[in-house]
Amino acid sequence: MSGINTLLKKEAVEKGEAFLKRMGSLTRSLGYKPDELKLLCDVPAVSSKVSILNYTENAKPDMLICGSRGMGAMGRAFLGSTSDYLMHNCKCTIIVVKQKESEKIVATNNKPNLQKSLQKSSQSSSSSSSSS
Repeated sequence: MSGINTLLKKEAVEKGEAFLKRMGSLTRSLGYKPDELKLLCDVPAVSSKVSILNYTENAKPDMLICGSRGMGAMGRAFLGSTSDYLMHNCKCTIIVVKQKESEKIVATNNKPNLQKSLQKSSQSSSSSSSSS
């Protein structure tokens, strides 16, 4: 691997691990306890869905939870859906989670800001329940 590729991979891994750490903390703060958070690194020629499938074939998890971006029929037709691919090809149980509009990650300066998004969500929930 060339020097620049090594540096790019190192930076990508560092950012990926930092992201997983933040998501793990957020998940725990919401009352969930993930067994494992795993950063999968594969060669660039392998798609994400194939990397995840390869991981499940080796690790043999009981269950895999994946998200859905809600691309719609046209997006799935042209790009393919990772969750759809995993549902049809993984041997373990697959749970696909679709995010509520109010819970979507808000980008600030190209960085996700989950805290603001969750605050907005909880404020809108509390204001709608207090107005009832």
